[in-house]
Amino acid sequence: MPMPVPVLATWSLCFLRGKWFCLACWVQYIEHETLRLASSMSFFFSFSALQRYPGHHGHPPPTFAMATAYKIAVRASGTRLCKVQQTEEAASKVSELLQEDLQKHHTFFNDSGFHNHLAHQLLTLYGTGAAPSTLQAAYDANRTYQMAAKPVRDSVVALLQDWPANAPSFLGRGDHYPDFLSHFQREIERRGWQAVVEEHLCRDTPQSRDMVQRLFSGIAHPMIHLAYGLEWEQPALVAAGLAQAAVHPNRLGEFFDKVDKATATAAPAPSRRSLAEVCEAVRADHPDLVATATFNDDNPLYNGVLGTGLQEAVELAATLTVGEDDVDERTAELLHLNAYVAAAAAAGHPPHLPKFDFFLLHSLTSAPFVLSFNKPFIPLRARVRMLEHKMRFDLMQYIARGSPPLGVQPIRDFRVSRDDASAAARPQDLLPRYHAVPDDGHLVKVARALLLAEQESGKWKGRPWIRLQDGRDWLNVHHMLLRGVEGQKTLWVMGAGFQEAWKDVPEL
Repeated sequence: MPMPVPVLATWSLCFLRGKWFCLACWVQYIEHETLRLASSMSFFFSFSALQRYPGHHGHPPPTFAMATAYKIAVRASGTRLCKVQQTEEAASKVSELLQEDLQKHHTFFNDSGFHNHLAHQLLTLYGTGAAPSTLQAAYDANRTYQMAAKPVRDSVVALLQDWPANAPSFLGRGDHYPDFLSHFQREIERRGWQAVVEEHLCRDTPQSRDMVQRLFSGIAHPMIHLAYGLEWEQPALVAAGLAQAAVHPNRLGEFFDKVDKATATAAPAPSRRSLAEVCEAVRADHPDLVATATFNDDNPLYNGVLGTGLQEAVELAATLTVGEDDVDERTAELLHLNAYVAAAAAAGHPPHLPKFDFFLLHSLTSAPFVLSFNKPFIPLRARVRMLEHKMRFDLMQYIARGSPPLGVQPIRDFRVSRDDASAAARPQDLLPRYHAVPDDGHLVKVARALLLAEQESGKWKGRPWIRLQDGRDWLNVHHMLLRGVEGQKTLWVMGAGFQEAWKDVPEL
């Protein structure tokens, strides 16, 4: 790609990190990028896009890289939410593998819409300290079944420039993922990723509300994917996350819209129950709604809870609201609730081996999105909307999985072997064991989400919504998680609140 402005005939050499490079090229490139990407400040801190331009007069470009809408460039200097130290070698390896995945693979790995988890898995491994060899092994194990990337239809991309008029013709259609990806990449290249996120997720417009709702489709996989793009500030992954949301059907739109309408006309509640209290009481308070979810239903969320039970579901969900003055606490509460529900559902079926529920774990692993969505350019009202939607979705998902009984005592009663207890003083000590379990990324994402939930909960000790009280509780949850997966052919249960889900689970 040629330099966008002429290269000066005279130039100086600058020495940085042991490399000589053309200062004039750098300065002119930065001047151009400043004008073009004024809305995006991240590029001021890395200048790697020089590698896209040949005009450095025979002198090597800087060794560091800048992320763009088309290029993944993860830096070792910050491993984001978990704050685990990493190496330059690992940063280079994860960037290389993410780039290959972006260019070679579709967002689904089959025509049924099963999700490609490679980006989540790689960044979670990297962000929890995995070595380059572990990253490569995980990628090699899961790339074999991926669907190849499809060609872009430029005619469709052109139509998407008028989003309100033309996007509805292509939304919800997986075959148009390459077109949406290209559209968002071009928009991000032109305007910056912050401006694109603000337009599509933060405004009070039909288009923005629709895209927010689509994030929750597919067990919230679009939300998970986009969360990594936001957290690591990778424009290409932001584009991929938005594109993935666009090709999911908006099956939750009616529910979310009805709840919003109900809350807009309802009188303020005299008191607010915590999320944990609502979930713990749902069997007693809403038996008819709980009964709409059955084990043999192929989709108890849409057919049951949000199908035959829609009206009661809306009324219940409308009781979950967030004020602008308590967004930070409710964010921590959301992470804590999902960790507690996932762990209690796994532990609450003795004498069986503790097994996390496949659907509830997605509520947990998508919860860090609300941390990544806390950016200076994100309006507070947009954070409130996202948080309320997430709370309501997670409650409905809990009911759809059989409303498993909740309580902290089964977690505390779980017996950890003497060897395990002596080998791990804190959950972080168990990360190498998570890295060693072969899977498609779900396990290490659960582990990381638990670490983040503990981290955020620690800021609010003593609050009435706290269920996992101290480090021993959290460490027991991690031991339970590992006990249910290490050496097991089946890692998860499907519908932890249903007796039938446990019939083939081994006993302790």
